[in-house]
Amino acid sequence: STANGVDIIVPVPVDADTPSFKTSTGTAKYAPEKDAIVWHIKVLPGGKEFMMRASFGLPTIRSADQDQGIGSTSKRPIQVKFEIP
Repeated sequence: STANGVDIIVPVPVDADTPSFKTSTGTAKYAPEKDAIVWHIKVLPGGKEFMMRASFGLPTIRSADQDQGIGSTSKRPIQVKFEIP
């Protein structure tokens, strides 16, 4: 089976800048209004593996407590949206 119109939304820190992407299929873009990367794949066949690599500049230095979600920043889950025909 396949999935159509797949959007994979990967949260990034609010201060991320200078995005760079490389995908094996589909397109990836930085959505600063969502503080996320949106990777769109038109058709995702079952049993296949695809890759998206991203890099960002992160100008703010945070403590380990903030990275663990103890401070004002918490980790958000990855979202996947798709349709099964």
